[in-house]
Amino acid sequence: MGFAVIPLIHFVSDRSKMGNFTISLKTKIAAWLCAIIIVSLNVKLVLGEVTGWLNADDSIWLRIIVVPLCIFVGIMLLYITFAPVFRKMKPKSIYLPHGSFQEIKLQEAAKYNRIAVTLDFGSMDGIALQNAVNQGGKEAIYILVHISESAIAHWMGSDSSDFESIKDTETLVEYKKQMIENGYNCEIELGFGNPRKAIPQIVKNANADLLVMGAHGHKAIMDFILGSSVDAVRHQLDIPVLVVTKDSVKS
Repeated sequence: MGFAVIPLIHFVSDRSKMGNFTISLKTKIAAWLCAIIIVSLNVKLVLGEVTGWLNADDSIWLRIIVVPLCIFVGIMLLYITFAPVFRKMKPKSIYLPHGSFQEIKLQEAAKYNRIAVTLDFGSMDGIALQNAVNQGGKEAIYILVHISESAIAHWMGSDSSDFESIKDTETLVEYKKQMIENGYNCEIELGFGNPRKAIPQIVKNANADLLVMGAHGHKAIMDFILGSSVDAVRHQLDIPVLVVTKDSVKS
């Protein structure tokens, strides 16, 4: 009975919820006196019944189940009685729709010295490389990263020597050759297995201070099947990650 009466008293006493229908002080006092009487009678009745059970049957299982249950009910009764009171005493946070003006301190663009660029040997590679050189110019060193995802690469890692790994290495060498011909300093790194694990490890080992990745825009079921590599990678790194799309401006 107390579990129904006490929350009801708290509710009808709350002016923020009841407005003009909030009960008066006299009614509150009378309501709490009635609640105390009801709870006291219920507690007396429960204690009497439990004591009778324990005296009639001194089973260990009865003590293990009934006594903790009575203690739990008592704690819950105290909680619903006093928790609303403490919540009212706690100062309320004020949330504003917009923050106030803050002074803006602008700095020159960061100069990146070692920029890692993930390549998948597709249409996004040119866009990713263009955005990378926009950030570092010809002074930076570019680390071209590709992950071989064949079954052997997943199983044997860097010991892989299958056709796909060999072709991936040759393609990376061609990319490096083109970068050098255009006047850029370049290194290549071939990883193996899961890109979400291999890319962060390569980037860390290369001491890169920026990572450029191409986002392919997979959605719904394709994103579930192919995995969200961009999110998985950037959460493992403490350097800036530039994610470019097919709509990224090339300058």
